[in-house]
Amino acid sequence: MKQCRANVRITLGVMVVLLPASLAAGTDKNVWLVLTRDMFVDALEPLRTHRQQQGFQAVISTAAPADAIATHKSRLRYILLVGDEQKTYAGPTDPNIEIIKAAWRMPSCYYQIICWHNGEKDCFVSDAVWGDLDGDGVMDIPVGRLPVRTTEQLQVIIDKILLYECRGPRLSDLMFPLWTGKARYGDIIDRFTTTLLLENLEALAPEWCQPWVISANDTHALCGWPFDQPELFAQKVQEGGALCAFMGHGWRDHVYSMTFEDTSISFSTDHARQYWAKGDPASPWMLIACYSGNFAAAEDCLAETVLKLPGGPVAAIAGSGETHPLTNLYCGQALLRQMNQEHRRLGDLWRAVQRQTAQTRIPLAELLLEQIEGQFKEPEGIEKVRSDHQLVYNLLGDPAMPLYLPGRLHGRIDRTAEGWRWQVNKPADADGLLVDWREQEVHFSPGLKLTDPSDARRQLRQANARFAFERLGQCAADEEWTGCVNKPGVLRFVAIGKDRLYTAAIVLTPDIKAD
Repeated sequence: MKQCRANVRITLGVMVVLLPASLAAGTDKNVWLVLTRDMFVDALEPLRTHRQQQGFQAVISTAAPADAIATHKSRLRYILLVGDEQKTYAGPTDPNIEIIKAAWRMPSCYYQIICWHNGEKDCFVSDAVWGDLDGDGVMDIPVGRLPVRTTEQLQVIIDKILLYECRGPRLSDLMFPLWTGKARYGDIIDRFTTTLLLENLEALAPEWCQPWVISANDTHALCGWPFDQPELFAQKVQEGGALCAFMGHGWRDHVYSMTFEDTSISFSTDHARQYWAKGDPASPWMLIACYSGNFAAAEDCLAETVLKLPGGPVAAIAGSGETHPLTNLYCGQALLRQMNQEHRRLGDLWRAVQRQTAQTRIPLAELLLEQIEGQFKEPEGIEKVRSDHQLVYNLLGDPAMPLYLPGRLHGRIDRTAEGWRWQVNKPADADGLLVDWREQEVHFSPGLKLTDPSDARRQLRQANARFAFERLGQCAADEEWTGCVNKPGVLRFVAIGKDRLYTAAIVLTPDIKAD
């Protein structure tokens, strides 16, 4: 359980819209390198100018990727590939790839993957290899791709990026829409998955974060009415959140939630086109799922589809091959932890998630999950999966894109006879302070049955309301930012600046005694 102590100095988060030039220019590694083809150079000019204004040395190159990367290797900050890739796969035991030659083709890398069951393809497409400068299997430079075949497609994505970065912070950016699909490992494990998810949210997610959750566990209040899940998730993603996530099984054109009344409930490319064809761009989407990021085919995968839709997520991170449940667990945990760090740009967050995933070891989880989907034929199977995981996920979007994640706000809390007396330091540009509270532990009633749509929807609303913060009060810019709270729970402060949100949150527990 998270606790605070008396006389604790607290720090909080900052949301960044457009970062000052000093953020990029303060390091020698400030080259934003675009690798592309001649047909896209002119259309990239607005994005290049935008990155220059943020302090980057913005370089657009039509040279071979390896040559361009070698030229700027010592100063690289981000790599963005612009163009698509397409190949035909020769066979399940033949790693040879037949490449489609086209004016829009921007090559990727093809990587041999370890297999743990029959029928699994043993090769996947990986842009992350371009950013692995030292060959250790983990990217050193964040890499992204805009998988386009026409200048019209590119224009839509660039307009979307610029609109998203210039929209300014919102209170809804403190939300975290999260959808977890059924594991399909049997009823006991499937139901335990929801419990594990909630435990990880409580233990690892930032205290300022307000989750909004859909679970595929049809005995849990967070399931709702299953047929509503695709549309409801699409709506919540557009409503807000610095990030959104899906965790479960995936294919190129859809991710799977559950089967209900003999009907498969999923989120597909058709759903994306139906719900995100218009509207403001949504925050980046992380799909911890197989194949949904495999962009090297004639038809767009799910991650490609949402990136090209005006109202869809402004970036998507997803697997291009079959991912393993163990490293997906580690990846989800790393994402929750890294959301509480001061990552200003998407690529930095993703690189940190990957590195933490590679370093995580949970012996019990490895014992339980190592052979859950098959059997490794090699004794180093888990270590090879851990290595593959860092390369099998692709970032479709610009890794230099700023994030609306919190940075730090400073203050002080003291335990007194009255309760917890707090004081928050004012940022120079802040217009006011909001003071929020919620209970620390969220409990749900188990063993529910889905019989009535109205009742299931009501239960889902009530369940997610338990994550919500209650407004205790607010302070104007010209007032002292001090006060007292006399009940335990999670205390959150949100300061509203001209270009940023500042947030701080701390758990107040009854056993804390005054000095």
